[in-house]
Parts: sequence; structure tokens; C-alpha cells
Amino acid sequence: MNPYDFVPIVEDKQPQRSLPEGHDKFRGKCGFIECTITTLKPIFIPHPMDNNERKKQGLRIECRRNNKGKMQYHNKYIFNTVNGVPVIPGSSIKGVIRSVAEAAANSCVTFFEKDKNRDYRSYTSKKAGYGNVTSKYTLTDGFYSCTDLSKLCITCRLFGFQSSDKSFQGKVNISDARAISGYNVLNCITLTELSSPKPHHDAFYALSSDPGKIAGRKFYFHHKEDADILTSPATPRNSSIRPIENADFNFKLTFTNLAEDEYALLLYSLFLEDGVFHKIGYGKPAGLGSVQIETSKLTLFVIEDRYKGFTSDEREEMSGKVLRSHIEEQTKIYREDKSINLEALRKIWKWPSDNNIQYPDFDWFPINSMASILETP
Repeated sequence: MNPYDFVPIVEDKQPQRSLPEGHDKFRGKCGFIECTITTLKPIFIPHPMDNNERKKQGLRIECRRNNKGKMQYHNKYIFNTVNGVPVIPGSSIKGVIRSVAEAAANSCVTFFEKDKNRDYRSYTSKKAGYGNVTSKYTLTDGFYSCTDLSKLCITCRLFGFQSSDKSFQGKVNISDARAISGYNVLNCITLTELSSPKPHHDAFYALSSDPGKIAGRKFYFHHKEDADILTSPATPRNSSIRPIENADFNFKLTFTNLAEDEYALLLYSLFLEDGVFHKIGYGKPAGLGSVQIETSKLTLFVIEDRYKGFTSDEREEMSGKVLRSHIEEQTKIYREDKSINLEALRKIWKWPSDNNIQYPDFDWFPINSMASILETP
């Protein structure tokens, strides 16, 4: 089976858009959450480095020449660190949490921009077996990305919105997550080839009932708990890495001015529900990146007290059973929702997984250009 599936867009449940609460006022829920990311499978976050720097450090290896005589390279990547400590950037965590929020709340699809006529993307391929193919998917009106600052869906109000001439920074900030000592760095492994997405393959990416529409939001399955990472010999189309396992990463999330429905969505997107866990980082199709996000402390406070000259603000700190009960109560609306989008997310991110993943390789697509998902190896 493919390593991914799609969370459908519920077309008869369109996003409710409204003006976000501005940052010049303090209303609604404000506070912070202390969180821990625990690895269930090895994880890898690549250090940002261009090819020239990679070559200087001996991480860009000559591999072979193509049929035009041009040298092709195999790249090695190192884990992202700060002062020698493995770190997951807050922006990476925020991206994962936002993707869950978009799927759970059936929000706008941020990569579809109707006004710019960039529905998903237009892909043209001239590879053998494809011919000249252009695939373009559309959305039902109402789900295109937000364009009006006064009319933002719940996810754009939470995590931010940006267009060519206006923006809203959102109400959630996430720190970098730093590893706690005790993790294990694996020996160098060469991953199976992780080719780029193939949206021109309509049988995978198009809605089966309407081939002109995108199937939904893409998420990667967890691999079996005892399954090996998918590897292959080094080529110019794959890479070598040293993942980390048995690791805990701590981070802090702060939020301001959240309405009740925004607060519920944030908590659900962070902590999900029993037996449903996140995927993050590089190599998700090969079996990397399965993690659990937990919290040990949540603090709510009245932030305006600070600006009224009070020596301390009024706050409520929760931990242990009280915190667990609070999260369960706040996220009940999502945990009990049996809509097709949430049921699909539960199926894809079920843990422990019982999926036998066999990713179609680079050469499979030209030969099987019309195959459906059920016909994949």
C-alpha cells in the first residue's frame, strides 16, 4: 500500500469565516502549554545547509554520471542542532499542528489560491510513458484559501494568514523543541528513494467521484512499530542520514485571545486522542517521524493584569489528572465527531499501526501511469 492517504474535504460543511481578534486587545483565553515530543519511531530533522557547504563538509558525494556526462551526487544530511543539542524548529512543529487543525476543522485549503488561478499546481511531465500531461485540480467554492483579512477561517485565525498585501500573525507561538539527554543516535542509513509528489497521477491524487477535484489533505501512515526503516543502495535520488531514537524534546506553546472554539481546536490538534499520534520531520514515507505529543502543565492567565500595574497576574495552573480531564472536556467535540474527515485522520494516524507499506519507486510511475491506489504494489 502507499505510505499516505487523504483526509477528505467535507463539502457540505464549509468554513465559517470571521474577523480575528486583534493583538491590540486582550480577550478570550491566554496562556502557555509546556509540551514534550516523544519519539515512537526514529526521527530526523535535517540541518539547513546548501550544497556548497555540504560539499565542504564531505556530505555531498560523487555518485555517477548521467547519460550527458554530468556528475550526479548522493547527499548526506546531519541532524539539526543548536550548540550541539538536537533541535526541532518551532516552525516545523507549528506546520504539523496547523495541518491537523485544517483537517479536523475542515478549514480552507491554504495551497489553493483561487484568485491567483493556482488551484493545486499545474504539472507537465514529458517522462517516458506519460507524454505531455497537465493535471489541474479544483475545489468546491468556499474552501479556497482565505484572501480577506476580515473573513478568516478558524485555522487562519489561530495560526496566521498572509497574502501579497496583508497578513495576520496568528494567536499561537511555538518555541524550538530541544532534546533531553539520553537519546540514541543511529548509525548512518541510506533511505529508500523518496521521489517528489506526483499530483499528475490522477488515480492517487484525484477524488474518485470527481477526477477534477483533489482527493483531500495528504497525511502519511505510521509504519508498524517493529518495522525497519525502508532503505536502499545509494543513488543520486536518495540520501543518507543519522536519525535519533528514544528521544524526548521539550517545547513551549503560548497563545493569546483564543475564543472557545479556537482553544478546543488547538488542544485537539496538539494532543489528538487515544491511539492517534503525529508524524513529523524527514523520511515519513520510509517509516520515520512517528511521535507522541504530551503536556505536563497548562497555564491560563489574565494577561491584561500585567498592563494595569498589578504585581502578579491572576492565573490557573493545571497538571496531572486535572489537566487530563480539562483537555478531554475541551476536545470532546472532536473526539466524539464521526465525520469522514476525522475518521480518515484516525485511520491514517492510528498507533500502533498494522500497515504493510511498500512505496512505489521512481521507475514504477511511468510503467503504471493509469494504475489506481488499489493496484499499487
